[in-house]
Amino acid sequence: MRDSETIKNDIINHLAKVIDPELNIDIVNLGLIYGIDLDEDGICLINRL
Repeated sequence: MRDSETIKNDIINHLAKVIDPELNIDIVNLGLIYGIDLDEDGICLINRL
C-alpha cells in the first residue's frame, strides 16, 4: 500500500486539474483546498472553503 503523503499528493494533483470556469484557475491555486486527511481505513476528507 502507498503511504499517505503519496496519496495526498496524488489527490492534490488531481484537484489541480479542476478549473474554475469563470476565473480559469484551478481550485488548488485559488486556495479553496485547506487540507486533506486520510484515516487508517483509507477514507479521505478534503477540507475546502
